[in-house]
Amino acid sequence: EELADPNIEIFYEDNQFTAKGGTDAYNKLKNVNDIDAIITGSSQASLAILSQTTADNVLQMAIFATNEKYGIPNDLAFRISTTASAETIPIVEYLLAKNTQRLGILYLNNDFGVGFKDALKEKVSTTAIKIVGEESYLLEAEDVRTQLLKLKEEKPKVIFIIGTARHFVLILKQAKELDIKAHFMSLRSAQDPIIIKNAGEAAEGFVYSYTFDSTKEDAQEFIDKFKVKYGREPDAYAAEGYEAYKL
Repeated sequence: EELADPNIEIFYEDNQFTAKGGTDAYNKLKNVNDIDAIITGSSQASLAILSQTTADNVLQMAIFATNEKYGIPNDLAFRISTTASAETIPIVEYLLAKNTQRLGILYLNNDFGVGFKDALKEKVSTTAIKIVGEESYLLEAEDVRTQLLKLKEEKPKVIFIIGTARHFVLILKQAKELDIKAHFMSLRSAQDPIIIKNAGEAAEGFVYSYTFDSTKEDAQEFIDKFKVKYGREPDAYAAEGYEAYKL
């Protein structure tokens, strides 16, 4: 509402956090609403429509899209979020500071998960950290015990998990059931209250990186207005959406 412009019409569609969902949403927005710009959320949805937005001469602004392939070399494709290669730098620094020598990776098998996993592996490859196992799971997964047991056999000190908050709840609870002693670490998508609420004690010691610094002075006005409007603190996704719309 603060950024409302009478010359801009806003239409919404849910991409279902999938490539197909992104394509379906874009086709509807373009064919029915005749959009000339779009804000896309997630790597998989953003990548899925990139060739179409290019052909249609539609400006595309991506949020929480970390995959390195997005936007290259399209001059009409931009992103607000950091890339996976940038986000993995402090993650690896933290792992080294904790003297991590054996690392396992459990990742969501889509453009987001694979892209982040590959970026993490590249950063780790120049260090003394050894990746002892990597396992994947599907978006609709409800059981990851098999993958967790395979990683457990390799005795990692840390298991880095890539996915969404719903997946993290599932993974942490099932890891506790399997008596896995490794520490669990993740990224920005772990900033979600449902993890503490639904995983409970299984989330104890869970560490993750985060890209939105709410203590910065230039963020306070946005935070205050968001809290008045929605009654809660904004997360990185809200901040990126806000900046994307302003641009």
